[in-house]
Formats: sequence, C-alpha cells, structure tokens
Amino acid sequence: MAWSKYKYTCQADGEGGFACDLPFIVVKLHLGSRTMRVTALIDSGCTTTHIRTDIASALGLDLSAAKEKNSSGITGSAIGKHLKMQIEIEGHGGPFESPAVFIPSLPVPMLLGQNNFFDKFNVKFEKQKASFFIERIAD
Repeated sequence: MAWSKYKYTCQADGEGGFACDLPFIVVKLHLGSRTMRVTALIDSGCTTTHIRTDIASALGLDLSAAKEKNSSGITGSAIGKHLKMQIEIEGHGGPFESPAVFIPSLPVPMLLGQNNFFDKFNVKFEKQKASFFIERIAD
C-alpha cells in the first residue's frame, strides 16, 4: 500500500485544555455490525492500544467479564479491562484485530500503541513539517 500524509492537529484533553501538534488520526472501531469513529493518538511510546471506557459504553461493549490488566505509563498507572478490538484505518485496508486496554482516565479518546498498530503499519513522523505518514504493511 502507499503512504498517506496527515497533518498534526489539536485535540481537547478532557480537562479544559488542548493537546496540539500531535499525530491524531480518525479510526473506526468495529463491534459486530456496529461501527464507531474515534480520534486516536499514534503513540510510539505506548506498548498496548488504550481506549477510554466511555467509548466502550457508546459502542455497546460490555466490559464486565473482561480480564483486568494493570497499565502503567508516563502519567501513572491504572487498572483497565483487556479485550481485543477490530480497528480500521480508512484507506488502509480492512479492519485488523488488536489487543486493547479500556481505562476511564485516558486524556484522549484512544492511544494506538506498539503492539499490533506498529506491527501492521509503518509510521514516519516529520514534526518540523507538522506532518506524519502511515503505510499498511502487506500481510
């Protein structure tokens, strides 16, 4: 597949502020016949994809039976619910399955982490040009 260019953008941080000049991209989450568009931050420092729990509720995903998992990062640690999700990046092939941790305290709707996103996509960051590029890796 070919490289697609995206611009760094701003996103409300949920606490009345903004996170700017960051690689945000709109993804589709799939759950059966339901689909939801979510703004996600591509985070090369994040091991696993993280999704806020309010998105699970909006998608109709029941987290009550999901395994609990401790998630630690630069902002601290939290206990989340671990499930696999179908994620699609528009224009880059069909959905792919990815492990995800659902936590309530995420400052952005979703973080795309190393495990599986970076296995499925090449990513180039050009911060000085306020741009980034992604390319699906052939299966």
